[in-house]
Amino acid sequence: TPDGLPVIGEDPRLSGFFHANGLGGHGFMLAPAVARRAALAVMGQPTGLDPAQFGPGRFLNGASRAAAERLQLG
Repeated sequence: TPDGLPVIGEDPRLSGFFHANGLGGHGFMLAPAVARRAALAVMGQPTGLDPAQFGPGRFLNGASRAAAERLQLG
């Protein structure tokens, strides 16, 4: 992703379409945590993730930050 963070959450352009990608080389390690949060999002429950930081809508405003290798687990 342009900002180096995964994309987790519902796409604001297509209701009911959820993303859980952009993990880079960390996918195998992060898959259980991401899958749990993606499942919670699909069920409409709180995920504990900041949608502004991980949601796909963050790319809609046209601003992109420099690529960085940053991940936040919680």
